[in-house]
Amino acid sequence: MEFDRHGLGEFGFIAVQGALDCRYGQRDGMPLVEFTWEGVDEGGDCRGRGWATLRGGRLEGRWHFHHGDDSGFVATRPTPSRS
Repeated sequence: MEFDRHGLGEFGFIAVQGALDCRYGQRDGMPLVEFTWEGVDEGGDCRGRGWATLRGGRLEGRWHFHHGDDSGFVATRPTPSRS
């Protein structure tokens, strides 16, 4: 997941890729992003919503598919390669 300062972003996981529309704030004193998203899942259009907070360098949140599944997630920054 990538977020920019203008409230936009992109994501990709497993077979789902797409764009984010974000709103930033705080929850319990922690940075928060709430978002809606549109994308493609194995060639079919999909959309949904979600949220995430930054806790100790990890992004923890919940991902919802419109009229479908939802799941918790944890994301960390990739470690730079030493090439």
